[in-house]
Amino acid sequence: MNRRVAALFLGHLANDSLYSSLPPLLPLLVAAYGLSTALVGAIPAVYMMVASFLQPLFGQLFDKRGKTWMMSVGLLMGGLAVMSVGYMESYPAVVAAAAIGGLGSALFHPVATSLSSSVEGDDRASNVSVFMLGGNLGLSVGPLIILSTLTTFHIRGTFVALVLPAIAALILFRLRSRLSKPSMERAEGVRVNRLALLLVLLASVLRGTATITLITFLPLYITSLGLSVGVGGLMLTVMLLSGGVGMLVAGRIGDRFNKMLSASALLFSAGPAVLLFSGTSIETVWLLAGVMGFTLMSAHPLIVVIAHELLPERTGLASALTYGVAFGLSNLFIPLIGSAIDAVGFSRTLQAMAALPVLAGLATLLTYRMRVVRREPASASTV
Repeated sequence: MNRRVAALFLGHLANDSLYSSLPPLLPLLVAAYGLSTALVGAIPAVYMMVASFLQPLFGQLFDKRGKTWMMSVGLLMGGLAVMSVGYMESYPAVVAAAAIGGLGSALFHPVATSLSSSVEGDDRASNVSVFMLGGNLGLSVGPLIILSTLTTFHIRGTFVALVLPAIAALILFRLRSRLSKPSMERAEGVRVNRLALLLVLLASVLRGTATITLITFLPLYITSLGLSVGVGGLMLTVMLLSGGVGMLVAGRIGDRFNKMLSASALLFSAGPAVLLFSGTSIETVWLLAGVMGFTLMSAHPLIVVIAHELLPERTGLASALTYGVAFGLSNLFIPLIGSAIDAVGFSRTLQAMAALPVLAGLATLLTYRMRVVRREPASASTV
């Protein structure tokens, strides 16, 4: 693995471990402040919303200034914020700390994602896939990191949250001169079709909604079948691990074949797997969980690289839209999907959800047809 890609991988792992460190703290915060479920649930929600919807601001700033030290600042800001949660004296202060942590994540993500596709060579999709895999691993190890000290130091054990981000921030800061803003250039006389950009964002939101829905409700669906919580957790693990493998495989495929067609094929394959997931035998469900994770999650790095190639001079903004904003918008649909499950049941809702990856694949396929247009004096469809 390229040294710079490895550093970005570590940075992403450290950054995303901070968000997943918050849920294990929630029971302690309930006990400390007497919070309701709604109030305590607002803490990670505030973190996520700030981290998602402020990314375009910092993405555009990076496009203009190209300051790679923004990653180190974001990591330290996030680490200090999550650490401070265990030392705050009031609920509003905890929410403020969560918002600052989200701000740090918003600062880190568009810069690091943009840089992951700028490392020299023809392995842009593979590099972005490795970078994203770091984030997935970070979400997995975050609870383990924070729990390692909570048993001994109780809520004051949050100091451990700063360790990994501080190490990653130092490494990235020392490599800042070797990490440069992407230098992809657009061909002369060619401008990007605005509709193509909207289609890429739509594909990212649809894919994200399907993925987050499955991650959120898969364990509940499995327990509704009469199986144990442990089985649901193991099946979710199978899905996430398959997604990690899929990212690495898709990165290689995307570097050797057309990225848009590759992403479309993966998304089209996810639709039948989601459709068949409900109402089939438990043995088949295990297989389908792996297929869903592989196809849905592997398409994401390809979509991000497609956005980079559509906006070669503004990769920070492209990263923010297809990563942060898409993730935030996808999460907004989860309560509505939960209401649909309450109204019509898991099976019908999951069957309807099968349309989302298919529509995402169609949007990506349409992007392939209209990704660029020649500059026309009176054209209203270009930017």
